Amino acid sequence: MRITRLSVCVLLMGALLSAVGCAGRSSDKKAGLVDSDAPATDTVLQNKMDAYPIPVPPENTTGEDRIAYVLLHFWDSFDFKDKTVYDNADYSEQALANFIGLFPQASLHSVNNGIQALLEKASVNPEALAVFSDRLKLYLYNPSSPAYNDLYYEMVLQYLVKAKAVDATEKERLKILLNLVQKNQVGTLAKDFSFIEANGKSNTLFNIKAEHTFLMFYEPGCHACQTTIAQMKAIPQLHDAIESGTLRIVLIYAHGEEETWNDYKAQIPSEWINGMDTKQQIVMGQLYDLKASPTIYLLDKHKKVNLKDATLEQVLNSLFEK
Repeated sequence: MRITRLSVCVLLMGALLSAVGCAGRSSDKKAGLVDSDAPATDTVLQNKMDAYPIPVPPENTTGEDRIAYVLLHFWDSFDFKDKTVYDNADYSEQALANFIGLFPQASLHSVNNGIQALLEKASVNPEALAVFSDRLKLYLYNPSSPAYNDLYYEMVLQYLVKAKAVDATEKERLKILLNLVQKNQVGTLAKDFSFIEANGKSNTLFNIKAEHTFLMFYEPGCHACQTTIAQMKAIPQLHDAIESGTLRIVLIYAHGEEETWNDYKAQIPSEWINGMDTKQQIVMGQLYDLKASPTIYLLDKHKKVNLKDATLEQVLNSLFEK
């Protein structure tokens, strides 16, 4: 439900940005998030929840400076000490969805400043900080979220691992997660690993030679994996790219259950490389962040990451929509 709210918000961001330059206010009532028939006893709370004001940049600011100002001051009017405010999903989560919806319009520097400002303000109340930390994780670190972006979520973690309001045990857990999130980022060299192929031969990721490597971690029998594999089989451009030698498709079963993998081999085209990590080095060593199946990467000829946690559509657009 919360991700659905963000999905709607993202679609409306163009209108929201226009509002920043004009009225400087987003109305939840207009979006249908406030019940106009609420009882009179709820009037005070209703008035608080009608809309969260979006800060209006000074008139002399233009371009990136305007969105940077909005992100930095977005939470200035939010009461992080009032549980009725931060616990109200239709108000506080909609405000957060509006905030995150602005990220694509801003530089990474401005987004980082905005995230740090949000968490710093929330830190006045550890309970509010925990609530917003969980929501940021849902929106930015859940692959099914339309706003999924681990670069943004890394910014969240960078703050939390140093925050005084976060206890030592939680910080250690977050440090482990931060280390995982930072691996195999776009523009960095992918982690190498060894595996056995369906024919029994040993191989490594870096030993695969091609202009592009379509790397997909999957689980035999996983419904989403089966759907993606079926779609890939039906795309002639992928077959043609393999035939020309410019593309290799590498499917890896990272959990190393050989009987399960063997039973599924027939489902994978012979022109693809179907591998299994018998040593489970990928999982045990946390070489890749496998929070969903399938998990897809697109690598260049040097095994540098071009796309991370990508959809099939994103890979196809990168490969063929030049």
